[in-house]
Amino acid sequence: MDFLRVFYAPSGVEHTRKKWLKFFIASFIAVSITFFLNVHFNYEGILNTMLEKVSSMSEEQKIHVLSMLNKKRMLIQGYLSIIITLPLKVLSMAGILYFIRMLFGKEDFSISLFAASVYTYVQAVGDFVRFLLSILFKTFPFLTDLSILVDKKGFLSGFLTVFDIFTIYAMYVAALIVSGNEKERKWHYFVVLIGLLLVWGIIKGLMLRAAVK
Repeated sequence: MDFLRVFYAPSGVEHTRKKWLKFFIASFIAVSITFFLNVHFNYEGILNTMLEKVSSMSEEQKIHVLSMLNKKRMLIQGYLSIIITLPLKVLSMAGILYFIRMLFGKEDFSISLFAASVYTYVQAVGDFVRFLLSILFKTFPFLTDLSILVDKKGFLSGFLTVFDIFTIYAMYVAALIVSGNEKERKWHYFVVLIGLLLVWGIIKGLMLRAAVK
């Protein structure tokens, strides 16, 4: 089964034109279930996280954020956000992978779309695993990125948040898929993706540093 094979034998996951939709639906289900479980089982942790964020906001912003702390409203807004952002995430990643493939002389968008769907699926499973770990260790959020090594404020923390174990693995699988029959080129695609991740990390670091000033 490809949904499991992607984690232990990703090279065996075969690309077909319709299979991207199966991975996208699986991603949507995984993200939706994880969000629902987090709201119900980690509600107190979510509240504490949001309260920490509003401490530096203006009074008007605080009132707006605190008004959303109702479970029902949180679920409705959360699912609306998932419906809107998840397709955009897949399409934007597909566009990035398509552009990278063009650099290497390949122009098949369908394989980029498939790789983007698998990438999103791996990250969605990662979210679910983090939920399970947060319940097991009674800590929210449970971090699987390098920001756990530094103080939670400042440039370095924002920079290291992008280096998450599931994101890195998802990039490796995406690189493997878009390399197609030229498996030796997977590392070329992977290095380009890591380079883009570094740029995004710098942007996040600068944004966090500006936010805490």
